[in-house]
Amino acid sequence: MAYDFDKVIDRRGTLSEKWDGYPCCPHALPMWVADMDFTAPTEVIAALSERVEHGIFGYSRPHESSLEIAVNWRRQRCGHVIKPDWITFSSGVVCSIKAAIQAFTQPGDTIVVQTPVYPPFLFAPAGEGRRVARNPLLQDDSGWHMDFDNLEQQFKGGARLLLLCSSHNPVGRIWTGEELATLGELCSRYGVLVVSDEIHCDILRPGKRHTALAAMGGMERNVITLVSTTKSFNLAGLQNSVAITADPARKKQLEQELFRCNHSTPNLFGMIAQDAAWQHGGPWLDALNAYIAENTDRALEMLRQQQTLLPTMPEGTYLLWLDCRRLGLTGEALLDFFVNKCCVYPTMGGPYGAEGFVRLNLATRRALVEEGISRILDGLDKVGRLHS
Repeated sequence: MAYDFDKVIDRRGTLSEKWDGYPCCPHALPMWVADMDFTAPTEVIAALSERVEHGIFGYSRPHESSLEIAVNWRRQRCGHVIKPDWITFSSGVVCSIKAAIQAFTQPGDTIVVQTPVYPPFLFAPAGEGRRVARNPLLQDDSGWHMDFDNLEQQFKGGARLLLLCSSHNPVGRIWTGEELATLGELCSRYGVLVVSDEIHCDILRPGKRHTALAAMGGMERNVITLVSTTKSFNLAGLQNSVAITADPARKKQLEQELFRCNHSTPNLFGMIAQDAAWQHGGPWLDALNAYIAENTDRALEMLRQQQTLLPTMPEGTYLLWLDCRRLGLTGEALLDFFVNKCCVYPTMGGPYGAEGFVRLNLATRRALVEEGISRILDGLDKVGRLHS
């Protein structure tokens, strides 16, 4: 079946955070928040439409069949073999991260994050009175890597929990089995629990495959894995996610905390969309991954016209991490360059722990990707940095 990812869809005025959420600069093309400009699979739309026709939208609960659907999806897509009774539904991955922090650590405990990283990894622990210890990723000519020596020092210092981003947002790494085995061995040696956010794990370049940390030998009881359809199928507005916890005692603790925080009941439409996506959305997702890869290749091809902004080739996600430090701008000055010189609205790297970087969302029709990169090249030309 052919899927039209080049279809023109006007999202302005549709309560869209991506398109309507920055009224200060409506002239700028939005390439920021991780939200795709593609319609969901037809099977998802049909399932939601059928439920709308029913006409009653009261309190809801997941269906038992939803457990097996989740089990089958994880096994088929990444070889992660799980059991139905390991699954907990919640209203969102970030909600589950905060619940895990509350359930398994105490105020003053140290939580390790690997920067640059999705901002809630930084502010969620701090907001709960925990100490955030940064384990910065290392960058070389081959890309970004974990600093295991520094990580071991953090663990020796008494860290209780590691927040893992896999696939990594924003640098786009798909952690290898070897890297995850080393990570798992360190966590086991020092008794560190891992909360693994795998919300981006289904967005993969051709030839890449996601490996779940919990699927590594001996790790399944020491990892809480968080997954969702929201990124893979563009369903973020429906607020639904799944936590996978093999340890029964920890699962009970997590569920108690989610209930206490009123995040234990997912959105009705989120549950329906999740089941439809995981049952029928595989072909759509495969086509999407091919299209995103082509978008990425096109963006990188265009960016080769200059040497000032240095992109990281993503192995996964639909995000492009761009090193802008050669511009000599940070913070508001860098944002001003993109918004007023390039007419593009990016995600700024500062909240990720990386001043001088920006993140670009490539999950839109190709014409807009090309338009966005063209605007950036024009902006560089305006400041005399296109050919520097």
